[in-house]
Amino acid sequence: MLPSKSRLKTSFFRSESKKYKKRVWGKNIVLSFEKGSGQLKAGVVVSKKIAALATRRNRIKRMIYESLRGYQDKLNGDLVIIVKEDLADLKKAEVEKILQPLLKKLI
Repeated sequence: MLPSKSRLKTSFFRSESKKYKKRVWGKNIVLSFEKGSGQLKAGVVVSKKIAALATRRNRIKRMIYESLRGYQDKLNGDLVIIVKEDLADLKKAEVEKILQPLLKKLI
């Protein structure tokens, strides 16, 4: 999981992510990225429409944050990931397969 210093604060990414210029759409996920000079800061949004139970939403977030660890050195800036489909039943490797091509487009 990404350390807390590498995660965006909730209040920030709710308002600022709409202004990000670079977006990449996948079947289940949308990535919004704004280049910066510092380290990667990421935020994950999973709405209650996608997963009603908080435990499922948190599982999805944990899997995505864990998948981002390998990209900490490659991406510099703010990244907001919006989940469009329930991914809680997938394994971590499957989530990484979904994220990998989208993240490569941002590099």
